[in-house]
Amino acid sequence: MPASRRAVLAGLAATAVAGVPRALAVPPRFIGLSYEIGELVEGTRLSPQNRALVALLRRLGSEGLLRLGGNSSDRARAHPTIAAIERLAGFLRATGWSLLYGLDCGNGTPRQAADEAHAVADAAGPALLAFQIGNEPDLFAPKLRPRGWNVAEYLDEWRRFAETVLRRVPGARFAGPDIAENGSWIMPFAALRDPRPVLLTRHFYTEGPGSSPSVTIARMLGSTDKLAAAMRPAERAARASGLPVRMAEANSVYDGGRPGVSNTLAAAAWGAELMFRLAAAGWNGVNFHTRPDCSYAPLGEQTAGRPIARPLYYGMLLFAQSRPCRVSVLPVRNAPAVSAYAIEGRDQRRRFAFINMSPREPAHIALPGIAATRLIRLAAASPAATSGVTLGGAEVANDGAWRPAFEPADARGGFDLPPGNAVLVW
Repeated sequence: MPASRRAVLAGLAATAVAGVPRALAVPPRFIGLSYEIGELVEGTRLSPQNRALVALLRRLGSEGLLRLGGNSSDRARAHPTIAAIERLAGFLRATGWSLLYGLDCGNGTPRQAADEAHAVADAAGPALLAFQIGNEPDLFAPKLRPRGWNVAEYLDEWRRFAETVLRRVPGARFAGPDIAENGSWIMPFAALRDPRPVLLTRHFYTEGPGSSPSVTIARMLGSTDKLAAAMRPAERAARASGLPVRMAEANSVYDGGRPGVSNTLAAAAWGAELMFRLAAAGWNGVNFHTRPDCSYAPLGEQTAGRPIARPLYYGMLLFAQSRPCRVSVLPVRNAPAVSAYAIEGRDQRRRFAFINMSPREPAHIALPGIAATRLIRLAAASPAATSGVTLGGAEVANDGAWRPAFEPADARGGFDLPPGNAVLVW
């Protein structure tokens, strides 16, 4: 046996679960995807006729949340036609998903926003959760607003837009502030009373842009502290206002992702860990931003109109397979890169998720006091693998078909967890 292999075996850390703290409820629409509004202008991807995409979303669950926004929602553009909005409504009905819809504050007028909101509300009906007014307004200056643009000015504009929308769509609900970076904008937004938002939202990317050579797998996997810093001001505002909070746009690396980082097994593990961490902290959910031609996309396309599951999708599927009703963080000994979560399933089963966030070091998971009989593994040849990513040893087909194989779990002997891998045990 080569010396390097002996060193790995000798260095496996015996990791033990030390206890199960109180779990927090996970809402049904926790899983989500985020698309550009431009999707409605440029093509017919979000249509009930796109049966493969419908099937891939339904594989993640029948109660997800589709968010439409992104930079294209605030830049000069053609606005979606009634036909495009009706196709979107049909797509929602086919998937069973709900809708969070972004209105153009950057370049549009309140009247334009109200007309678009009326068309969306009329077509989507009860599937419409809320409108957002402006995408990443904290970054409007200097391109969309003068330098010095601040939260007070944004809230004045927001009120004008919201009041105009309400005159056109009585009973319309709103979310926001959908900020990119400046957490200090969340508390003033949460304090709004007339109209009062129903949901707080912000964005998160580990780093970027995608063209930067400093972006690496190790930095992506090691972004826990940065995530915690992004979560804190949103959670303070949520507690103070009593409103739920959601990561309405997230992914590994902004500006389209970085090939060799955002489209790897490591990105799938990172995405799964992000979902479990937000769920354990009581967040309303997370929407992974996807543009099919970008490396960070959970759903890409082999050819035009033929969607394909990419690595990040498998991380989302791992979370979906836990069927979470409540999630709590488990303390882990001897392996600081391993995240562990206890999940109370909607099917009344208890599951445990283990994610190795190290890009290099394997771990060995011991399960003292836990009766486990089988496991399903998120895996590939290496953390840097961009193909051959599987869950339960199986790939997800273009039509959503997936036939996993469950491994037997030895609760006494535990199991090995290679770097960048994740396991769901029950």
